[in-house]
Amino acid sequence: DSYLPAFVVQPTPQCLEFFVTSHEGLRGNAEHVFIEELLNGSQVKGLSDVLQRSNHAIRFQQIIVNTLSSSATLVRKLCKRSNLQRVHLSIRDPLRALKLFIWLVDIKVISVRASGKNKTEKYVNPFLNDNMEDDQHYFGSAFVVSIALAYWCRLPSDSSKNREDFALSANNSFIQDLITINLLPQGSTFEQVFTSCLNQLWSYTTQTIPRGIVGTACLKEAFFAIIVAVHTQTAVLLTGPPGCGKTLSLLLASSCLVGPVGDTHVVFQHLSQMVCKMFQCNET
Repeated sequence: DSYLPAFVVQPTPQCLEFFVTSHEGLRGNAEHVFIEELLNGSQVKGLSDVLQRSNHAIRFQQIIVNTLSSSATLVRKLCKRSNLQRVHLSIRDPLRALKLFIWLVDIKVISVRASGKNKTEKYVNPFLNDNMEDDQHYFGSAFVVSIALAYWCRLPSDSSKNREDFALSANNSFIQDLITINLLPQGSTFEQVFTSCLNQLWSYTTQTIPRGIVGTACLKEAFFAIIVAVHTQTAVLLTGPPGCGKTLSLLLASSCLVGPVGDTHVVFQHLSQMVCKMFQCNET
């Protein structure tokens, strides 16, 4: 493949990364080897524990390695095809995906408080579909969401069909692998899993979001990404044409993450509080 751009690696604030590598750069199969050594060396905090709790830990780890490597390769090819010069990949991307995956697996918050006849509190993972029949499916869903946020969401949702091609490739590869080891329900697809997770978090906004605001796919996606970014201390840059929900999603996230006060759903009250500061930019 003649399209092998240099990886862009620049110093990042410590709060944005949980692992820093001195690797100079990657080419071809070196990327796959790097990711494999990263996982085998137990250098990703919390990953080993997550894998041991899943079905077929060794097989799942290999699926993760293959998927991280193939996702980056596919995004590069799609970017070349559509001349997407603003999408840059680096060796930090698999690290971000793994960080998101580990966090998504274990996040639990109260959804129903104990009161009156209800003597027990109910805990949920608001970022994953709460209707899973098998707890093992949460591992697969968390991994799908991490791949979607780290790679798929960076492709424009326009007529170029880049997202459709990425999802088709995912369905024919790692989605089937996850189904085979029972980490996803039969019949799952990439977009179906991710959409169900977006809808899960959005379902807790009904008492906060004003009437008249329609939960479009773009708005739900941006809202979800912002909430996740706040809690994982991951940088996020929203881009798109006017009216796609960039500013609105930020304002909605800010209105939901107000801490244990106000009229927000109890789920948001047990998530981190978000302090939003707005800046007006100009040409200078």
